[in-house]
Amino acid sequence: MHCWPGPADRINSFALVSYIAGPLGLFLNELRSELVPESLAQAHVSVLPPREMDSEKVAEAQLARTFPTVAPFRVEVTGIEVFESTGVIYVGIGAGWAELKRLHDLVNADALQFNECFEYRPHITIAQGICPDELPPLTEIARQRWAEYSGPRWFLLDRLIFVQNTARNSWMDLAQFAFQGT
Repeated sequence: MHCWPGPADRINSFALVSYIAGPLGLFLNELRSELVPESLAQAHVSVLPPREMDSEKVAEAQLARTFPTVAPFRVEVTGIEVFESTGVIYVGIGAGWAELKRLHDLVNADALQFNECFEYRPHITIAQGICPDELPPLTEIARQRWAEYSGPRWFLLDRLIFVQNTARNSWMDLAQFAFQGT
């Protein structure tokens, strides 16, 4: 019997994310599944988008040194938007945007430094990899569901998860870093 994913299934693609829990996370996961049923990703905000790196252990050590001074903060989500150049449907971020940008700039260095294809803009991806002709109707569905959602529109970011991708595009959690600052 094969246990998936295993060590041989890992690929050299790493990211740093915060999963979104509670009613908001549940809603976003259901919305992702409705728009892109084959999506395996859990609702999250990326602090470091996917990147290759030379040493997972050196990167983890760098992250462990970084977060004891970072304090938890509130992230408020705004509404459904689209990155027109890539056809990505996402939820925008209001309060907490500047803190996420600072975190990105702080950790995108040394072992984790990577020249990203796009400027870092904090957001929560809802749908990607969709056909251009499906973008308008899926965006409309996402906006309609967002308008109907009556739960909390914020979450507390108090930890980050270092993750690695696999050959099946299924992300594995490698390490968790809790914020301990005040």
